[in-house]
Amino acid sequence: LVYGCALPWTGMMEHQRKGRSIASHFVVVLLLLCCIKSVLSGDTDSAGKKSPGVALPPIPPAWVKRMAQGNMMVSTKDPSDLQFMPVIGNGYLATILLSNTTYVSGVYNGLGSVATNPSHRARIPATASITVENAEPYATAVDFERGVVYRLSTMVAHGGVNVDIEQRWYAHRKRLNMLVHEIQWNSTGSRDEFVDLKLRLNNGGPSADIHFKSQTCEYQSNVEVATGFIDTTEEPDGEPVFVSVVSTQVPAIMKGRLSGGFFRALTVIKTSLDTYTPQKDACGEYIAYINETSLLPQHMSTWGSLWASGIEVSNNSLALAINASFYEIYSNLRHDWMYGISPGGIGTNAYNGHIFWDMETWVLPVLNLFQPQLVKACLSYRVVRLQGARAKAAKLKYQGAMFPWESAFTGLECCPDIFPEGRYEQHISSDIALAIQQYYSATGDKIWLRANGAAVVFGIAQFWDSRVGKSGKQYVINQVMCPDESAGVVNNSVYTNAATALALQWAVQMGRALDLSPPYRNAFERWSDIASNMHIPYDDDLRIHPQYDGYRGQLINQNDACLLQYPLGWSMSSDIASEDLYYYIFRTRENGYFTGDSAYSVALLALGNVVLAATEFTKAFLHLKPPFNVWNERVEGGASHFVTGAGGFLQNIAFGYGGIRITPDHLEFLSFTLPPHTNHVKFRGVRFLFSVSPSSSLSFSHIDTHTYTHMYT
Repeated sequence: LVYGCALPWTGMMEHQRKGRSIASHFVVVLLLLCCIKSVLSGDTDSAGKKSPGVALPPIPPAWVKRMAQGNMMVSTKDPSDLQFMPVIGNGYLATILLSNTTYVSGVYNGLGSVATNPSHRARIPATASITVENAEPYATAVDFERGVVYRLSTMVAHGGVNVDIEQRWYAHRKRLNMLVHEIQWNSTGSRDEFVDLKLRLNNGGPSADIHFKSQTCEYQSNVEVATGFIDTTEEPDGEPVFVSVVSTQVPAIMKGRLSGGFFRALTVIKTSLDTYTPQKDACGEYIAYINETSLLPQHMSTWGSLWASGIEVSNNSLALAINASFYEIYSNLRHDWMYGISPGGIGTNAYNGHIFWDMETWVLPVLNLFQPQLVKACLSYRVVRLQGARAKAAKLKYQGAMFPWESAFTGLECCPDIFPEGRYEQHISSDIALAIQQYYSATGDKIWLRANGAAVVFGIAQFWDSRVGKSGKQYVINQVMCPDESAGVVNNSVYTNAATALALQWAVQMGRALDLSPPYRNAFERWSDIASNMHIPYDDDLRIHPQYDGYRGQLINQNDACLLQYPLGWSMSSDIASEDLYYYIFRTRENGYFTGDSAYSVALLALGNVVLAATEFTKAFLHLKPPFNVWNERVEGGASHFVTGAGGFLQNIAFGYGGIRITPDHLEFLSFTLPPHTNHVKFRGVRFLFSVSPSSSLSFSHIDTHTYTHMYT
């Protein structure tokens, strides 16, 4: 129902352009009041119809307040497709509400690049997907700011007494190995009477990826212990990961006092990636915390510290979209677990849980402003796997480091051999180098760059040095795949060539700034020459950058030429930039990928085209799936819990409407435009070069129809 309140967003845009913004805002307020009235009345069941025999309680007033603040989404109806239930994760482990599966980041099963049963996330049967079968659910909620998912239900006990039940799930933010599910109930009934809750655990049956065996936990009853190795390692001679799962035994009947009670199902998962003795340590942690009363407050406090930084807006629908995006990203990252972030997050097996360019290009940029320690963890994932990138380059007869298109555990190529992307989609190496540049520019972290990042950047520069060819006086890169993979294998992808030139420039700048010796004689001069003379496709007649050599105007999935303007920041006149945008906007498929939509609006705002930027920005909301604002890769189809889309959307706010650019020594503001139907934006806790405190903020407010102010504190 709350999501329904956000639906007028698209229609309102045209009204505002025609001078009827007051009337359209009135309509939204009226709809919001209707939604709140419907939720408060408690007159619908999970199917939206009157529930016979059960009086459904109202939504808690505290929830209504948090909804209005943009911190919580509540629904009285489950999504028709349960993949759009909220994620419950902490960057180490994750699941989707009511899913039969839990995944651990970094735990994969299957050979790296084979077509049959390739490397993928190893499935762990769910231990917290619990439903109360004899109760009527009437509301589900996700609290973005506190990191907790709730489900309310009610039942009629003997004697006609109504019992209110609250279930809550959270992946503990401080104690990374813990997944917690708690059930609390209360009624006006007598303490001398009892109630039976019928519980059902949806665990999906045995795992095909891990051969679990039942074990015991010493001195502890009512506990399930399962341990086992993954079935197949990424490389034939690899060391299999060992997984230990210790969880509360879920009774079929939970008998408790009618007046109220509490039940906790605690899960502790440890693997050989994080300890030498997974079973012993998991049992010990379970015993230590199964009865710990401070688990929830401790989790909320740790999770809440992430939200000291963030983006505040005056529009509730936009606030819910922004906070849902941060929630999706934070649920999948942590500073002390360096296994990267895949397009579908940890809670799904989308794209086999592999790491792509999505991480560096779409998810990390905004985090440089708010959570740079998470960026460093992701880039460290690449550093640790540098040897795999060197091995791939050597296999293909190149020098340096050629990073895999799909990376999992080892850092070797995990794209199945039958697909060309693994060999030809090579821009990812440049994307990684440029992400390291942006992290360094934002933080000034010279210690990390010298000790870790520099070797990656130099390795990538060496790869491109050995990879480029020459045509006349220009350097060319033939036989590659563009970000728009629908083009197939082409020559001189405009994005790949430009990103390569910038990566080589950065390698030279970094080497000289850190006074590092080049990896071989005259390397800096050679790299500078390649960067300065790189062939960038351009059509003099159309005055546009073709997607690649030989592009003839066919439909595309996403605009690679637009990516030159953002995120690459390639130098060009505003006329050429405009021609690129207008030419490709009408050649982009309607059901394309969300990354393309986000780049369009950011680039348009930099050119000052607010109206067309708003049209492109609004397309993002087609990818937000109700009722919990879960990002989807495409309007129809594609990966759910698409963190790439969440990151791209946040870039719209910070780098598009905020006009922020991260340069080596300052934050630059190209321009500032308030998002549609918003009169105030605040970037809270912006961090730059570690010189800004988490309490600092950057605020923009509407003063009149012609003037905007900004304030930095």
